[in-house]
Order: sequence, then structure tokens, then C-alpha cells
Amino acid sequence: MSEHSVRFIDPHLHIWDAQQGHYHWLRNTSNLPLQVSDKGLHCEAYVHIEAGFDNTQPWRELAWLESVATKPMRAIATLDLTLPSEAFVESLAKLAKYPRCVGGRHILDGAAPELLSNPQAVDNLNILAQHGYLFEAQFDAANQEIVERVSDLLHTHSHWRWVINHAGYCAVSSSERQNWRAGMFALSQIPSLVIKCSGFEMQDTQFTWAEVQYVIDQCIEYFGKERVLIASNFPLLTWRMSYCEYWSYLTQAYADRPELYYNNAKRVYFTVT
Repeated sequence: MSEHSVRFIDPHLHIWDAQQGHYHWLRNTSNLPLQVSDKGLHCEAYVHIEAGFDNTQPWRELAWLESVATKPMRAIATLDLTLPSEAFVESLAKLAKYPRCVGGRHILDGAAPELLSNPQAVDNLNILAQHGYLFEAQFDAANQEIVERVSDLLHTHSHWRWVINHAGYCAVSSSERQNWRAGMFALSQIPSLVIKCSGFEMQDTQFTWAEVQYVIDQCIEYFGKERVLIASNFPLLTWRMSYCEYWSYLTQAYADRPELYYNNAKRVYFTVT
């Protein structure tokens, strides 16, 4: 398919240039290109998620993005939630110079229980919300300890706006899926949470459409169609298929629910609140 006929916003992708930034993780990965741009992508707009351009000076990635983006774009910057409050506020002040930055991410993953119990990290998450920024939350929703901690925090801080990345890592095996479904149900009780369905290739580079639709449909069942976003995680997606193939299939499969691939992303990332 040479051209995508359905308009969509991709709320989770990465572009990079290893000649311009650090990208330490990328240099240890042999199956990804060292340069990725937004040229040739058929999305109407996208959200760039931090990719490690310079983790100590995240505003540098924003400056680079603004110099190379060819489409309407929003950006999620790197955060360090362990910084002292004063340094964290200074970092946010530098991010604020780039109005297309709408939030930040400190990858939680296995460190989630420790980080989310760290008073300094919690204070910084509150500061982030007070400055009007989103937090991109990447963690395993099948982990009951993490889910309970996230639930406690967000019920206490109802003004925080979090977006769960990669559908909380839905597992392939049925036994682990039971834990994931329990985590999804608990998290869906938090009205401020929205969830992005992407990163399937990170779980299985041979994922099937049935598995993808299972995850999306389960998320819709728990969160409702107004709080679910379909995303690509490009270019990691290309471990399994092309960008065009992915979006062609899903925009057709959910043609009657444009909220999933357009409206919700526009509201969450492109509408100033």
C-alpha cells in the first residue's frame, strides 16, 4: 500500500540520529538503524517519546526534534525523578522553552517499586503535574505490587495525568495474562489514567493480529474507548512488520472507532488544557 487513506495520529514513536545524540542503548542494539526520521510516515501527526538523545540534558533532544520534524509533533522528554526538587524544577524550566513538549518519562520497569516509594520521586511527580505535564508510565501491569503502588498514588493525587505505555506489557502466556487482566481492571478504576496499546514486538517479535486485538479489546473493555490509544512504537515495530502494514490493518479493524487512533491522541497530546 503506497498511501494511507485513513488519517491517524501515532501517539508513541521514536526518531533519532546517532550522529547527533548519545543513544547509549541503541549502540548496543544491532537490529535497528542508527538514523530514523519521520519522513515517509503516513501519520497526520505523532508523539515522539524520548529515546536517550542526552539523558542529562533532555532539552537538547527537544531542540534537535524541532530542527528535523516534518509533521505536527508533540514530544515527551526524558526525566530523572531522583533529582533534588530544585534541580528538577530547573530542568522543567528548560523544557518549557519548547512548547511542543507535553510531558516526560522516567522508565519505571523493574525499578518501579523502589522509585514509586521514593519520597523525592513522588515529590517530583507532583511538581511535574503542577507544571501541567503528563507522565508516561512504563511498567508491568501484571505485577501486583506495582499496580497497588500506582493506584495508591493516583487515587491520592487525582490531578496527576498519567499515560500507561505499551498496554502494561500484556504477556503472551495465558497464566500471566490473568495477572495482567487483574492489573488492568485495578488501573482502570483511576479516572485520570489512559493507556496506549503498542510495543507488541517487545513481547514477541512474531506477534499475531489476534494477540494485538486481544490486548486492544481487553483495554477497551476495562478503560472504555475514550481512554485507549493505539500506537506503533516505531521503529521497533519493524522487527515484525512495516509501519504502513500495521496502521492499515488496525485502522480498518477499528474503522468504527476513530477515538482509538485519532480523537483520543489529539485530545490527550494536542489539546492544551
